[in-house]
Amino acid sequence: MEEQNYNVILDDLPEEWNGYRICSDFRVGIQLVQMLEDTEYSQIERLAYAAELLFDDMPDSIEKCVQGITWFLSAWNRDGKSGDKQDDVIVMDYDVDQWRIYAAFRMQYHIDLSIVKLHFWEFMGLLTNLEECRFTKVMNIRTIKIDSTMSAEQKAALKAAKEIYKINREDPEEDKISPAREEFLRFAGLNK
Repeated sequence: MEEQNYNVILDDLPEEWNGYRICSDFRVGIQLVQMLEDTEYSQIERLAYAAELLFDDMPDSIEKCVQGITWFLSAWNRDGKSGDKQDDVIVMDYDVDQWRIYAAFRMQYHIDLSIVKLHFWEFMGLLTNLEECRFTKVMNIRTIKIDSTMSAEQKAALKAAKEIYKINREDPEEDKISPAREEFLRFAGLNK
């Protein structure tokens, strides 16, 4: 079945995928991202929990679940780029950055994320279009590379800032893609 291209200005945002009702709330989208990154569970457990979160009507195959989850997490993005990871640097984390995201939405959009009802795609569109703020500055610190054109003071300041805002994981191996996850991502069409 061919996927419909949605235009947030012209179309109602989807509440179903290929006839399966979905839970489109932005909180569910965030939980899906967190679940799929949670190494406490096997890849199959992550997929099962993610499918339970997303679908009100459960698809009849694992392949459909993967396709539906992938669609929900990525179909909003028309820019041809995806992910929150650049050069193996984790750019953002919904737990670590929660207050920066919350404050940015309050200041720029006057949206209280603790009470608002918002479709995940609407949330992502707003999140990725934030004007410069503390959240975007911290993301920039995490991604900018120290290079030879910087003065010693600039290098030291950036290194210190990177250490402050680095997203730590309990297991340093966690950030590496395991063969099982690589297979899942390939099956889901996320890793070519």
